[in-house]
Amino acid sequence: MIYHLLTPDKLKENDGPTHYGYALLQKEPFLHCCTKEQIPYIIERFYADAEELMVMEIDEEILDVELKNEVDPVSKESFPHIYGLINKTAIQRISPWTN
Repeated sequence: MIYHLLTPDKLKENDGPTHYGYALLQKEPFLHCCTKEQIPYIIERFYADAEELMVMEIDEEILDVELKNEVDPVSKESFPHIYGLINKTAIQRISPWTN
């Protein structure tokens, strides 16, 4: 499983009938994801001030678009990036983040 962190607003503006990520892909060529172990780092780096945060659990085996692991220049860690819309069949769960 890989994970995509999002706010409720991001979910609303990117949610479609069969896929997720419409507005996000207008800004970048891929959707940012992480492993379960990387979630705390992503929250600290990008979502420290978020009042409400959600975690999307994605089964990468069911994705119908390309997934690449790429190195982040800041952390030097490899992160999964999804190059295209996430098909809803690959989304296993979206739940509120609880520490």
